[in-house]
Formats: sequence, C-alpha cells, structure tokens
Amino acid sequence: MARKTLTLGCQKLGCAANAPPDGLAPIPDTKGFRTWPKAVTIKVKLVPRRIPAFYYVAKKNSRTMTDKLVKKKYDPLARKHVEFKESKIK
Repeated sequence: MARKTLTLGCQKLGCAANAPPDGLAPIPDTKGFRTWPKAVTIKVKLVPRRIPAFYYVAKKNSRTMTDKLVKKKYDPLARKHVEFKESKIK
C-alpha cells in the first residue's frame, strides 16, 4: 500500500514553511531571535608587497586556512609575477 502525501502548492503539509536549505538548522539566540550559521568562506583582498595600486580578490576558507594567504600572481603595473599577500576588504 503506497503512502500518499498531501501537498499545498509546492510544499508538503507537515513540513516547516521556512525550512533551511541543505538541512541546516537555525541557531537559537538569547534574545528570542534565530540566527543562521555564518559562512565558512570569506573574501580577501590580495595586494602586492610593493606599491599596492592593483589588487586581486580571492575566496578563503577561514576555518582551515588561519594564516595569511600568499599567492604569486601577475602584476600588470610591474609587468611580472610577484607575491600578493592577503589584506582586509574595506
């Protein structure tokens, strides 16, 4: 015997109307509001070690990469590959 589920629009009855994506559950707050978990990846600015006139933007996993990100990338002002170091995006 197949079990039937009632649907209303796109959502099944008995499910939470505001169900979080990917099975994430909201974290209860002390003030009665619910907050969502923060993103693991953050955007960082990569600036060259010399004159910081040109920069790249990269993503970084803040939990696994705790030290500053250093990448060797092309600097069009110097016209060569130089080391770029992480700094904050303002």
